[in-house]
Amino acid sequence: MFSQHSTCPRCHTEISDERRSSVPTVCDNCGHVVSTSEAKAEEVMNKNYKYGMFGFAAFVVGFHLFFSAWGGYTFEVRWIQLFGGNSVASQERMAQICIETFQYDCAEQSFLNIARSDSKAFLKLGKFQMSRQNYAGAAQSFKQYLAANEDVNFDVTYLLARSLSETEQIDEASDLYESIIRSKTDILQVTVVQKYVELLMKHQRWAQAQKIIQEIRKRGESVADFMGPQYTEITAKLGGSKS
Repeated sequence: MFSQHSTCPRCHTEISDERRSSVPTVCDNCGHVVSTSEAKAEEVMNKNYKYGMFGFAAFVVGFHLFFSAWGGYTFEVRWIQLFGGNSVASQERMAQICIETFQYDCAEQSFLNIARSDSKAFLKLGKFQMSRQNYAGAAQSFKQYLAANEDVNFDVTYLLARSLSETEQIDEASDLYESIIRSKTDILQVTVVQKYVELLMKHQRWAQAQKIIQEIRKRGESVADFMGPQYTEITAKLGGSKS
C-alpha cells in the first residue's frame, strides 16, 4: 500500500513510488524518514487546500455572476438589498434598474412589492405584465386594483377584459366589454367595440358579434357602415341574414 505522503515535508521533493510503498517511507533526495503523523498532517493540509480552492473558485464565480448581472448598478443594488427594505422609493428604483438590465422577472417582483403597500400600483404592475404577455398575471393585478379602489375606472376594466380574452376567459371578458359599451351610449368607444367584436369572431360567436355592430350602427348615419368588412364576414357566416 502506498503512503499518502507523496512529497517530502523537509525538502519538498517528490518521493518515488518504490519509496512510498516501503514502511517507513524514506525520501529519495534527503533521506528524511516520513512519520505517520507527518503523512496525516500533509493529507489534512492537502484536503484543506482543495476545499479552500473550491471555496475561492465558488466565490469568484458568484462575484462574477453578480457583477455581470447588474453591471454598473451592482453596488446600488446591494445597498438596496441590504438597507433599502421594501419601501416604495427603493422598490421603484429597483424596478427601474431591473428594466434597464433586462431582468424583467425582477422588475415584476419589485412592482408587486410596491403594490402590496399601495394598491394603485397594481395598475402599473398589470400594464407591465401585459407588455410581457403575462395576461393571467395582468388580469389578477387589474382585479386587485379594481377591488381595492372604489372609483369606477373603465380604462382598467377594458384592460382587464383584454387580459381575460387572452386567457380564454371569454364569458367574463364579454360581460366586461358589454358593461363598458353600455355605460357610455353617447360615446362610440371604437377601440373597445372593435376588440370585443374581434374576440367574438375569433370564437365564432357570430350572432353576438352581429348584434353589437348593429346596435352601434343604429346610433346615426356617421356610423352606418361601422366595421363594414367584419360585418360582411359575420353576415356570410350566418347565412346571409342581416336582420
